[in-house]
Amino acid sequence: MKKKILILSLLTPIALLLLIIFTVKQNIFSTRDNLRTFITDKYPNISLRKLMFKKESLTLNLINDYNVKFLPETQFLDLNLDKKKIVFNKNFIDNHQNTGWYKKSFYLDMYEDLIILVDYLGGIYFLDKSELLKKETNKIIPKNIVSNLNPTKVLDIKVYKKKIYISYKEEIDDCQYLKISVADLNFKSLNFDIFYSSKACANFIQAGRIVSYQHNGIDGLLFSTSDQIPDDTDNELHPPQDNTSIFGKILFFNIQTKDHIIFSKGHRNIQGLYAEEDLILSTEHGPKGGDEINKIKFKKNYGWPLASYGEKYSSYNSETYYKKNHYSYGFEEPIFAYVPSIAISEIMRLPNEFSESFKNNFIITTLAHRHIRRVKFDQNFDKLLFDEKIFINERIRDIIYDKDNDLILLAFEEKGELGILSNNQRID
Repeated sequence: MKKKILILSLLTPIALLLLIIFTVKQNIFSTRDNLRTFITDKYPNISLRKLMFKKESLTLNLINDYNVKFLPETQFLDLNLDKKKIVFNKNFIDNHQNTGWYKKSFYLDMYEDLIILVDYLGGIYFLDKSELLKKETNKIIPKNIVSNLNPTKVLDIKVYKKKIYISYKEEIDDCQYLKISVADLNFKSLNFDIFYSSKACANFIQAGRIVSYQHNGIDGLLFSTSDQIPDDTDNELHPPQDNTSIFGKILFFNIQTKDHIIFSKGHRNIQGLYAEEDLILSTEHGPKGGDEINKIKFKKNYGWPLASYGEKYSSYNSETYYKKNHYSYGFEEPIFAYVPSIAISEIMRLPNEFSESFKNNFIITTLAHRHIRRVKFDQNFDKLLFDEKIFINERIRDIIYDKDNDLILLAFEEKGELGILSNNQRID
C-alpha cells in the first residue's frame, strides 16, 4: 500500500506538468506570434523553443560547439551592442508590407558628419553622428529628405563625390526592371535622374550592390545584378553565362558617360561587394548550401549556374546537380564556400583602429543566421585564415563603419533598428 502511495505521489507532479504543457500549447497559441517573438528575443538559447514551436533549440548548437561565444563576449574582445529604433516617415509606416523577409529593410551610407539612410520603399533620411551617442533614448528620429524617387524596392545606396546613387527594381505590368538613379546631394530635396535602366524585363531581381571603383584609370561604379528564382537553374530568359544578358554579372559603369561593360559573370546573387584599389571581394548567395566569398577579377567567370558547392533546394537525394569543382571547368574557385549556407549579406573591411585584437579583419553579415563573422584573409586574398561567428540575433541587411566614433553600424531589418556595436574594452 505504501509503495502505491509513493508511486502516486511521484506521478502527480509529472501529470500536473504534462497538463500545464498541454494547456499552454492549447490556450496560449492564440498569441503564438507574440509569444514566439518574446521568447526568441529574450531567451534565444532555451530549449523551450523546440518544445513549443517545434524548432531546433539554439542550446543544441551551443552544446555542439562548446566554444561558441555570445555578446558581449567574443573570442578576444568584449563588444557592446546598442539598438535604436528608427522612426520612419509616414509613407513608409502606411505602405510598407509587414511580412516577407525584409519587413523594415533599409540601407546605410555616410557623408561627412552625417549618416544617410534609405528605406526599401525609397524614403531617404539623414541624421548627425552625435545621435548615435545619446544614451537617454532608444529611438532615432532622422530628418526626411523630399525626393521624386518612387521604386518598387530599393536594393542599395552609394554616396560618392557629392552625389547619391540608389539602385532599385521597378515593377511595371508584372515585369521587373533594374534601375539606378542619381541626384546631387541636397539635404532639403533630391531630384533624381535615371543613371541606368535595364531594357530587359526580369522575373525576380535581387543583388543591386553599388561600390565606387577605378578601372583602367576610369572613374566608375561596380554594380551587381541578378534575376534568380530558386531552383530555376536554366533561366532561359537571362542566363548568367550569356554575355548578351546583364543579369548574373558584375557591371562596371563609366561614371561620366554612363556606358557599362561586363566586369565578371557567372554570379547567382551577390549581396555584398567591397572594392579598394585592385582588390574586389563579393559575398554571394548560393543555392541550398554554398554561399560564397569571391575574389573578383576582370573578365573572369564564377561558374553559376553550372558549378556550386551547394545543391538545388528541391534535391532530397544524394545525386549532385552542380559541378563540385570550378577550376577544372574554366571557372574561378571561391575563396571560401559556406556549407551549409549562412544567408550571407554584406562585407566590410574593419579599420585597425577598432581594436588591436581585430587587426586586418573583415566583417561579413548574415540574414537568416542572425550573426556576423569576423574573418581574416591571407596576404593575397586567396584563402581564409580564420572565421569567427559572433551571434547577434538579428537579420542584418547592411553595415558601415563610423570612423569618428569607432562604431560598427548595422541595419537590423526585422524591426527597423540601427545596431551600434562598440568596443567595450577601448580606453579613450
